[in-house]
Amino acid sequence: MPIYPPAKISNAELVQITTYIDSLNFEHGHVSIENPKLASFQHHWMALLALENESTEDAVHHVDHIIDVVEGDHRSQMIDVNESIEAGDIHGGTHIIQTMLTGDTGRGLTSVDISGGLARSSVQSGDVDGAMHHLDHLLDTLSAGTISDQIGTINSLLDSGNLPDAVEELDRLIKD
Repeated sequence: MPIYPPAKISNAELVQITTYIDSLNFEHGHVSIENPKLASFQHHWMALLALENESTEDAVHHVDHIIDVVEGDHRSQMIDVNESIEAGDIHGGTHIIQTMLTGDTGRGLTSVDISGGLARSSVQSGDVDGAMHHLDHLLDTLSAGTISDQIGTINSLLDSGNLPDAVEELDRLIKD
């Protein structure tokens, strides 16, 4: 879901939306996804977002759904993710899920797509440290070269507080 800055939606409007949703009085439910691969893919993203927000209970909930629909090594890795999260290693669990999403079963996403996208989201929400963290992980997975130079440029822009240009460079990185 895209970030909605104050220019697009005010705090008063957010309160109105929240009040309306709270007034609906419904219990937590799930939309059933018939395709197990699509359900797994969706729950990977939901778990990743929950971990990013440090909502460990929600992350474990989504990982449990993944465990229900996958087999073999994938299932074993997801059990490891839950154990990592429950042991307080949110960072480790996050990286296992990110790695799974960048593989062939992750709809062809690359580590640049994942880490670059996460860095871009971090910049847009004002989390410069988070953006740099995601770029550091990207550097760890890549060999030196053009992308390393691009990441260096992005880090310099972040260090100088030039967030709009950092977002533009992240867009170029992800699209290349």
